[in-house]
Amino acid sequence: LKEYYGSLDAPSNPQNSQRFFPYPNRYKQQDITIEFTYEKKLVDQPDKLLWKAITKDGREIVVKFTWRYNQRAHELCSEIGKAPKLLYINKEVVDGFYMVVMDYVKAKPLYNCGSSLTHDECKTIFEDIEEAISKLHKENIVFADLRDSNILVNKSQGQYQG
Repeated sequence: LKEYYGSLDAPSNPQNSQRFFPYPNRYKQQDITIEFTYEKKLVDQPDKLLWKAITKDGREIVVKFTWRYNQRAHELCSEIGKAPKLLYINKEVVDGFYMVVMDYVKAKPLYNCGSSLTHDECKTIFEDIEEAISKLHKENIVFADLRDSNILVNKSQGQYQG
């Protein structure tokens, strides 16, 4: 039996793989219900509730559940291209958590860059962070959780940006 079961291929796509993800799978945008399917968890930490998903029309999104969220800060950073477009935010979807939906951006946390960044790339990322923080400070908002895990960098036109 062990040999027989060991030779079987595991199904590549279980019929109901969504059972392994949070149950909210839709949000409203201007009275239109947008349904999505979770694809994967983005961070391999149990306390980080962050998933990549795809809408029925093929848009890649990020779905985040968090206890606190500053919508205004996100929107300000998005205005200057330092945060993905915020698509939806709702309080108390799941036991008091905010459900935040934003565009997916192919990027990685700064701490994953290691020593692969050049001096010029580090300088560019620092300047990008400084621009975002200055924008927030002008609006009397303090980003109290500025850590390398909260800074995403992507390579655009051959250069890393924060």
